[in-house]
Amino acid sequence: MSTEPALAKPSLRVMVPTFIGGTFGNGLFDALHFLIPFWAAKMGMPPAEIGLIVGARYALPCLFSIHGGVLIDRIGARRMCFYFGVPTLLLAPLYPVMPVFTALLVLQLLLGLSTTLGWIGVQTMAARITRGDTTLLGRFAFVYQLGAWTAPILIGLMFDVFGAWGAFGTISVWTGCYLLFIYLIPAEEIQESGPRPKLHFNDLIPKLGEYKEAFALLAIPAVALSIAVTVVRHTTTPIQGSFYVVYLEGLDMTGTTIGLICAVVEVLNGVAPLASGKFERIIPAHWAVVILSIGAIFMISITPLLGGVLAFLIIAQVLRGICQGLAQPLLFGMIARSVPLELQGRSIGLRTTANRIGCTLIPIIMGVLVDWLGIEMGFYVTGAGLIFLMLVIGYFVRRSKTFNPKA
Repeated sequence: MSTEPALAKPSLRVMVPTFIGGTFGNGLFDALHFLIPFWAAKMGMPPAEIGLIVGARYALPCLFSIHGGVLIDRIGARRMCFYFGVPTLLLAPLYPVMPVFTALLVLQLLLGLSTTLGWIGVQTMAARITRGDTTLLGRFAFVYQLGAWTAPILIGLMFDVFGAWGAFGTISVWTGCYLLFIYLIPAEEIQESGPRPKLHFNDLIPKLGEYKEAFALLAIPAVALSIAVTVVRHTTTPIQGSFYVVYLEGLDMTGTTIGLICAVVEVLNGVAPLASGKFERIIPAHWAVVILSIGAIFMISITPLLGGVLAFLIIAQVLRGICQGLAQPLLFGMIARSVPLELQGRSIGLRTTANRIGCTLIPIIMGVLVDWLGIEMGFYVTGAGLIFLMLVIGYFVRRSKTFNPKA
């Protein structure tokens, strides 16, 4: 049996601040995910503009996530979290100052990049200290989802009580807590102690070779499957963060109620990963991620059929949360186990690029569909298209000799 230190169980000294930092980092993402479309709907913006504003948040990460992963491998994940956490803290209070479409579009572009690259840093640290262990990654997912379900409730409450200023001000305070716990992570235990290369302006410019190296990882079957599933599966997040919120706001629900409904899925997103290790022993990971992703897409696409009944909406969110929560560590683990330690940042950057592509396109496409067909048909058509894509992925998994040697 191997006794190499690199494979030893990580200490609480590194796990606690990393996991809690993940809680605030992920909560930040979900708080903005709920707040932006809700506020835009309150201001009476049309569906197409709301779709563009939501999609803009993912545009720059599509281009720069891989380069961000390369920078993480070069200068360290902890430093990257700091570099991109500070802009988030400073940009959030500007939203109420400039409540017009063009300004919101620019803010979304900038904040989308800063929150995404910071989150890549947190995921990279988690991948390094867990070594791709599904059980440990499930615990990480459980902890970081605590922020994802508490943040929307808190932000919705702050908006109802103090308005936009209170909500966006709370975003800055939340970001400050995130930076504090990142600071407390011991650099030596994530192999980032000692001198690191200085970051120069030229380092910020993406290079073609970096992207070739990252995309070369797609030659690894487990990575290719994870990326393909990620592109389609993660689209349920921008659907919830755009027209799901708009649909509920159109039913005259309060910010607190909508925040609570959105938080339900995050509760299960956090609890379900604790069972991922056992679930993987029952169903192979490559089939589990396909089946669970179809379930998650189905549960959000039937939203208009639930008639605005709170109990039905919550049940659907519970089921979607279970599907998403079980799949998350399986996808993360498949990549982490297949990629060398020194390329973890690139692999997570590649995965983030994939999910940001889906997150950029879906709100825009769905915005056009809603304008054209109405919001109810927008849910049905979008859901049907995404499930079809997952079935295509399942077909190729079945034909793959890597996952099915008898194929």
